[in-house]
Amino acid sequence: MTATRGRTATPHHAAHGKPRSGWSWRRRILVTGLTSLILLGFMAWLVQSSFLAVTSVTARPGPHTPAAAIVAAAHVEGHPSIVLVDTGEIARRVDALPWVASTSVARHWPHGLVITVVERRPVAVAVTSVHGNGVKVDDTGRVLGPAVGHTHLPRLVIAHVPTRPGARLSGDTLGAFSVLATLPIAFKDQVRGVAVVDGSIELLLPGPVTFVLGDTANLRAKYVAVASMIEKEQFTAGDTVDVTVPDAVVVTHAH
Repeated sequence: MTATRGRTATPHHAAHGKPRSGWSWRRRILVTGLTSLILLGFMAWLVQSSFLAVTSVTARPGPHTPAAAIVAAAHVEGHPSIVLVDTGEIARRVDALPWVASTSVARHWPHGLVITVVERRPVAVAVTSVHGNGVKVDDTGRVLGPAVGHTHLPRLVIAHVPTRPGARLSGDTLGAFSVLATLPIAFKDQVRGVAVVDGSIELLLPGPVTFVLGDTANLRAKYVAVASMIEKEQFTAGDTVDVTVPDAVVVTHAH
């Protein structure tokens, strides 16, 4: 009896060797890298293309700052990319306009910019005499523009008044704005103006009568002294009342 030898089956994967996992890993990296480069290139092209170019600038003006002035100050030229345009720099340029207190610049995709301004608030008319013409100023001493016609704003009487819009009053006048902002109701409506003389702050009342405050220290006590003197004293034109030291008021009569 003859024995028949059988062949041992060889597994399929053994016949062809192990999977080439190393090549697959490198291929995935290569494909991922090429895809990333293509996407980056496309994004760079898109950012610089006309599809995202600024073609319109819209201004939301204020009562004293027209839209045309805002757009001109923004100086957006050459259709820059809306992605790359420097909105902070645009806002700084618009902030230089005399009446502008703050500026916001918003992107309006895909082609527009919207510029909105908040204007400054005038608090006084700076003049060299109570009856003279002057300029409107805000509480930082910034010159806003000429004071035309009747205005309810108090007068700030100083030695030198710059007339260029956007200019600033000298630093020794800034204390007067603290006085203007804090005048009490008791006599606020009687104050025709606030003067700064050699750094000293004075209240100008009808008569005329001058109340010398000095600096801005202890203003509340000084106001109490002023109100008390107005209530109990009879003044004549040209009188001066010094309340620099509220507990030691000095009255100088003109005659």
